[in-house]
Amino acid sequence: PYLWGGRTVMGCDCSGFIQTVYALHGYRLPRDVSQQAECGAAVDSRAAVRCGDLGFFSRGTSGVSHVGMFISPHRIIHSSGWVRIETVDDEGIQTGTGRECSHRLCFIRRIAG
Repeated sequence: PYLWGGRTVMGCDCSGFIQTVYALHGYRLPRDVSQQAECGAAVDSRAAVRCGDLGFFSRGTSGVSHVGMFISPHRIIHSSGWVRIETVDDEGIQTGTGRECSHRLCFIRRIAG
């Protein structure tokens, strides 16, 4: 389940989930989403996405507040309520049957090779 500041089986938040996944593959990332957003190299477009690239998102008018990991140019795994795989397009993460945008895509970063 979602747990702000969490990164255990008891619960995790978006940046804790990403930090844990990357750590399992030998990469050290900072804990906070704003710090993770400064890591790696920019990816120009969603069409250039590789599995493992990180998408950074906002909700409303605030700055970057959410991170997820692309598993394809159209799918992302992230922790939002629980860890889940959802569709993503140029607007952002599309949630539910009504295809509502839950998080707006700001930019994409590549951490690994």
